[in-house]
Amino acid sequence: MIRYHNNYNTSDPYYAYNITENMARNSYYGNTYTPHLFLDGNIDAGSSTGTWATRITTELALAAPMDIQINGLYSTVSRAGHAHIRIIATAPITNTSLKVRIGIIESNINRSSPNGTTIHNQTFRDMTPNTTGIALTIAQGDTVDLTQTFNCPSPLVSANCDLVVFVQSDQSGANRKILQGAKKRVTTMTYALDPFVLISPPDGDTIGNCSPNLVWHHTIDSDSAYAVQYQALVSMDSTFANILVSSDTLSDTTWTPPLCLPNNMTYYWKVIALNGHAPNRECDTPFIFTVIEDSPLTPFSLISPPNLDSVEICSPLLVWQRSIDADSGYAVQYQVLLNQTPDFESPFLFSDTLSDTTWTPPLCLPNYNTYYWKVEAFTGHAQGRPSTQIFGFYVNEPPVGCTYVVGDANGSSSFTGLDVTYGVRYFKGGPAPTYICECPPGSGNAWYVSGDVNGSCSFSGLDVTYMVRSFKGGPGPIPCPNCPPVHR
Repeated sequence: MIRYHNNYNTSDPYYAYNITENMARNSYYGNTYTPHLFLDGNIDAGSSTGTWATRITTELALAAPMDIQINGLYSTVSRAGHAHIRIIATAPITNTSLKVRIGIIESNINRSSPNGTTIHNQTFRDMTPNTTGIALTIAQGDTVDLTQTFNCPSPLVSANCDLVVFVQSDQSGANRKILQGAKKRVTTMTYALDPFVLISPPDGDTIGNCSPNLVWHHTIDSDSAYAVQYQALVSMDSTFANILVSSDTLSDTTWTPPLCLPNNMTYYWKVIALNGHAPNRECDTPFIFTVIEDSPLTPFSLISPPNLDSVEICSPLLVWQRSIDADSGYAVQYQVLLNQTPDFESPFLFSDTLSDTTWTPPLCLPNYNTYYWKVEAFTGHAQGRPSTQIFGFYVNEPPVGCTYVVGDANGSSSFTGLDVTYGVRYFKGGPAPTYICECPPGSGNAWYVSGDVNGSCSFSGLDVTYMVRSFKGGPGPIPCPNCPPVHR
């Protein structure tokens, strides 16, 4: 039932609330007086109110050719929602020019009226999208789904409002027959945030950190795409009557109180989820923790490589002293941070959590660069501590291969006529060349690679001849292709 108000009494607040649509529906039925009942749109039941109840009961017992189902979601915060309407044609439908009309009615309104009515029910408030309705084409066996937004703005009381959906024929001469109707209380279609629980510190835990990191599971508004935010609250009583500290609105599911909670005290904490659309939701169960703050971890120093040392390996073993949590049996763990500047604003390499006091970088650090490193110690219980120093080391890894000057038989780091003389003397029993190298690397074959100037990968009298020709304008020296000289 929908009660439309008309201009019989222009001071009627229910008429004045929506004059345009009230009058549109009165005009639709050709109504000129009040009270006036139309049953199922096409039966004029007149103004004999004493017969209305019986006539309505009789009409309700009649079969309808369709079924209407209403579901949807409504936000008591934004006072807006959307309805999902399913219309199922269960029998032949002979009427044409069908329209789906969707209205909002409000009941249980307390107001004394000139006609003696004090409680007003089924009061028409709005029709969405308009009084014209939504055109419907349907035949027996068909199912039609519709979605329509709606609003219940203030001063309407959401808990007293129903969404009414009915299919009506606008067929000429059909007397506005309503084939079927349904209604649903809007507050039964509310959005809801999913339940969520707290994680850490575990309920009843004793912690040694006066500013613990609070962690909880996330929740979602599964009925919409609205983002969920959180507010964490810490209190010294289980009722949260006096909030000790609370967070700002958070998008993350972690928060650290910005103050040091007094030691040897017990605290309660909970989280409220909100998204400005669904009603706020609290975590399932508040947690409790006790702060008994430990002494800091003992200081510890870096050991190796020594500060500003030059290392000849690109992945040096880093070693440091052990730190101790003297107040508890909690094991101390470490993380190494490595950077090319000592400020560590953006460490380019860091270790996993370590229980040992050594770590080798998992990659070969580029040669001829200085690197800085430090270590963070922590237990997850006492307050963490950094190493007392920041050390630096320089990577100066020797090149792999043979370092020489082609033709340098006498070790002068140059190729001159003296090397010709040196080579002649060597092959006459004089001293050997000063540089010997394994060539190719890893072959186990070490020989005088600097004396090879003709690229034969051996040092022989032919190389001396080649040297002479080179100094007389012939081709320049050619190294062994298996081990060309490398340079630092």
